[in-house]
Amino acid sequence: MSEDKQLVSYCYHSFWPDREKVTETFKPLVDALYSTIVDDSVGPELFSDGEQWFSMNNAIFLHESIENDEKIGDLAVQVCKKYAKGPNHVVPLPLWLRNSFKQAGLEKVLQNRTWNWEKFYREAVFSNLTTMDSKSRDTLVLHAIDLHIKEIDSLLLCHPCIPTKGGQLQHVRNLVNPTGKVACLFEPKEGRLLDGSENDFRSPKRIQRLLELGMANDHLPLEDITEKAGTINKTWSTDKNKAFVHLKCLFELMKNHTDDKDSHHWKTLRTTAFLPAYSPGDAKMEGNVTLKKPTDVFSDKCSLLVNMTQPVLDNSNLKIHHSDPVLQILGVNSTPKPEVVLQQLHEGSKQAHSIDRSMLYKIAFECYKCLDQWIWDSGNTSYISQQVNSFPFILIGDTFVNVDRVAENGQFEAKPYLHVLPAAFTSFRNLWTCIGVEKQFTATQFLTVLQELKAQHGNQPLPESDLSVVLTILNKGIFEAKVKIMHDCLIPNEHGVLQFASELFYNDSPWMPLTSGVTLCHENIPRAMARHIGIKTTRHHSLETHIVDDMSPFAFEFEQQEQLTVRIKNIISAYPSKKDILKELIQNADDAEATEIHFI
Repeated sequence: MSEDKQLVSYCYHSFWPDREKVTETFKPLVDALYSTIVDDSVGPELFSDGEQWFSMNNAIFLHESIENDEKIGDLAVQVCKKYAKGPNHVVPLPLWLRNSFKQAGLEKVLQNRTWNWEKFYREAVFSNLTTMDSKSRDTLVLHAIDLHIKEIDSLLLCHPCIPTKGGQLQHVRNLVNPTGKVACLFEPKEGRLLDGSENDFRSPKRIQRLLELGMANDHLPLEDITEKAGTINKTWSTDKNKAFVHLKCLFELMKNHTDDKDSHHWKTLRTTAFLPAYSPGDAKMEGNVTLKKPTDVFSDKCSLLVNMTQPVLDNSNLKIHHSDPVLQILGVNSTPKPEVVLQQLHEGSKQAHSIDRSMLYKIAFECYKCLDQWIWDSGNTSYISQQVNSFPFILIGDTFVNVDRVAENGQFEAKPYLHVLPAAFTSFRNLWTCIGVEKQFTATQFLTVLQELKAQHGNQPLPESDLSVVLTILNKGIFEAKVKIMHDCLIPNEHGVLQFASELFYNDSPWMPLTSGVTLCHENIPRAMARHIGIKTTRHHSLETHIVDDMSPFAFEFEQQEQLTVRIKNIISAYPSKKDILKELIQNADDAEATEIHFI
């Protein structure tokens, strides 16, 4: 009759006995009835959900805590009825009937057919999140968060069930607190920022629960940090300020993972171009900034050692100290090799005209200091000494000059050809000794300058400035320093043209006419200097040209008959001034290249 719908609808347990109300005499009969109802093999179809009749094997009961829950009890029943998988059916189980089964000794059987919170959420809720209406879904998920049940927490972690600002459902561990430190790294469209209001998912209580379950707030896994570092390039192309904000946040987050140095994510970060760096050649570090791999970048600590040839970390916005362990793990270079420092000086020498003088000095000072220390630490001098002679190495003023144009000390300078090492650099003794900087200017250096000027001007008169340099070298460098010249030296002639000393004469007999072919040295060269550097005098030249080689056989040598002492006395008496006698004696001694004079 029920199948033919000839009966008025009624609740399936309307005629079932309540064991507590039955007398002791009939309780065995009631127990037998309930045992028959739950029998697996012969259990009659006495349960109904209002539409179908079925046996105990196909009945699902909800735990009393679910049925009696004022907030979601009714919703839970509706969801169970809708999503329970056939041939199972959800039926109500009033308390008196539940107690009757228990009193009949059938509690275990009843328990096997009862869904508690964990089974309800696993079977009815989390398996049907995508098809459930959002209001019911969110209500049930919020309730699951509030339950604080370990098994349900596991379900919350295993399923994407939390709504985000992108409209997607997300796993709890992929959620980001929109008010947390890491929120700046995420866009709503990524589907990771927690959605909702203070009345639901974003209430303080729910946010705290989600944080306990793993929602990101002030920390991120290294995997996520690596992923976000890979997006910096895209952000950089549209908004550099925003990119710097992201970078600062990433560096703070990386500090939480410095103990995990062996993670493969660090390796990925080292090869990801996400660090802002000044381009090579930007000495003031004020120009173009591009993104580079950490292993290709040098720390700003050593910027003066590398910035002409290598990218340098832009720390002006990052505000991260060069000794930060994060930079070390990322592989940012902090100690350049000698060859890199030498490249810096080489490039600086080529661009000296375009670099601010004070900056040029700082670069040179730091490079010399670094190389000096490296020589001291390693004891290796051959590499640097070989390299420095290939380019102008020493900074003098605002330009670089070759090593062979510099001496550590000197009574004079012959700029722009010879220079004294600046006082600010003299402390780098290891370096200067290694590369062969002379203590004092040498004859070789002097002669090299003279030869260079000869090659430059040829048979043309020297400009006034170069002539002054030459005279300074000859006077202070060679004559006053008593430097012996072993080779024929170039000397300016009377017209200011450089010629070899062997081709010139000093005119010490101006009252006599010059012999044809005689070229005089420059007028500013004194007789003593001329004689020191090998210039002949016109007086000697005249005597040499009047020597008779073939005398007549009838000629005889003329000899004085006057005694020598008498002759000398007469000569002295004939001098108009006594003091001129001493001058003449000194002059004669000098002509004879004497070093001492004895008066008796």
